[in-house]
Amino acid sequence: MPEITLDQALEIAVAHHQAGRLAQAEAIYLQIIEKQSEHPDALHLLGAVKLQAGQVTEALRLIEHAIRLAPEIADFHCTYGQALGNSGEKELAIESLQRAIKLQPNYPEAFNNLGNILQSQGELEQAIGFYEQALSLRPNFAEAHNNLGDALRKQRRLSEAISHLDNAVRLRPDFADAHNNLGVALRDAGQFEQAIASYQRSIALRPDWPSPHHNLALARLLLGDLETGWPEYEWRLRVPGLAGSHRKVDGRRWNGECLDGKTLYIHCEQGLGDTIQFVRYLPLVAERGAKIVLRSQPEWVRLLEQLPCISRIISDSDAEPAFDVHCPLLSLPLIFETRIDTIPSGIPYVKAGEESSSRWRKRTSGLVHQKIGLVWTGREGHYDDQNRSMKFDQFKPILQLPDLHFFSLQKGYAKPQGETTSIIDWTDDLNDFADTAGLIQNLDLVITVDTAVAHLAGAMDKPVFVLLPFVPDWRWLLGRNDSPWYPTMRLFRQPVHYDWETPIRQIVASIDSANF
Repeated sequence: MPEITLDQALEIAVAHHQAGRLAQAEAIYLQIIEKQSEHPDALHLLGAVKLQAGQVTEALRLIEHAIRLAPEIADFHCTYGQALGNSGEKELAIESLQRAIKLQPNYPEAFNNLGNILQSQGELEQAIGFYEQALSLRPNFAEAHNNLGDALRKQRRLSEAISHLDNAVRLRPDFADAHNNLGVALRDAGQFEQAIASYQRSIALRPDWPSPHHNLALARLLLGDLETGWPEYEWRLRVPGLAGSHRKVDGRRWNGECLDGKTLYIHCEQGLGDTIQFVRYLPLVAERGAKIVLRSQPEWVRLLEQLPCISRIISDSDAEPAFDVHCPLLSLPLIFETRIDTIPSGIPYVKAGEESSSRWRKRTSGLVHQKIGLVWTGREGHYDDQNRSMKFDQFKPILQLPDLHFFSLQKGYAKPQGETTSIIDWTDDLNDFADTAGLIQNLDLVITVDTAVAHLAGAMDKPVFVLLPFVPDWRWLLGRNDSPWYPTMRLFRQPVHYDWETPIRQIVASIDSANF
């Protein structure tokens, strides 16, 4: 280190730190600590560098040391609270941030960090209040505008969200996270081209960040641009928030080459509906000489083991199989260069087993009217469940139609409760999708929100009406009432956010006219 004071060295390190040159900053902080092992500022700032690098345990150790040396410094408690939040210690993080505010009442960073902790817990109203406090203290606080905009978007206050996110990128044009969040808010508002532009700005600023790439892929696919959408969609495998939705598999990836009897391990990913939508590609894979081992969610195993192109099917809980090459299931459309007009169309590609179908045929044989299956809500925890799911009461205009038999296909917490309804509920006997397929085989129509049942009915070539939110999942495209994925499917869309009455009314009219 040049012959300068420790204070001068710290000033140089902070300049590197603020400019994003973390390696240079870290090197100087370490040199300072080597000369003065109990230098609280250097310990704290080195901890902040470690936190930015994702080394949370080391960050906590360093900042704790700084706090022991100087417990009255609000900045230390603020950074410590942020690190605790990143480590999952939410309650301790809140305590630490409140301690920082007690030491320094007008502390916008602490209010902003408190908002972040509460937002991560789903406490959006409280989070919004803290972000607003931060902005009252520092109106040009770009990070607080970004975080407030994201929280408002989750509350579907889209115009306010877009306004704050616009402020964030205006104040900090190099703020990649804010450009990405702005893109998401614009997408939710139905402004798709503007959303794409925001994602592209975020990517230009942070080319290796997976999130805006993934969001760009979803926007491209929604608009029907499959040619550029599929390559971008590969970024999904690197998005941390989707880490639980696919498996990390060691070994050589399959890229479409001829396999000549080699074993190809295809592993499912994401949701139950994704699995049934994309197993349509397996016959094409088999044509390239593959011996296919498929890993599937347990709910599908009994149904999919009937597929003749599969050599073996295993469940999520089974050990990794031996294989020559592997491929994530949702990478198959890219490998086969799928376009709207080349989607594999061999429908039906799954069938109910004869035993299951016969069992349900006997139970329904005495019912003389047309039989309609209903699903009104998706799986809890789905990222977009608040938009795609409905309440049971919203199906009442359908249930009031005469001379029809209605069957619940709704599993779990949302089963109809309380007063007796006109819906037949045999769902306790639906143990997996092999059972569900057997019941669907004996129905005339399925009406569902965007769930796995929609894909199952479509894959079975059964008439299916799907209720979609104003901004649907990418696979349903925009502005059409049919689906290139499923020829027997009709789509009923919200014309504006939250308007389920219109598509329900359209479905009632279609049933009334026997238009299914």
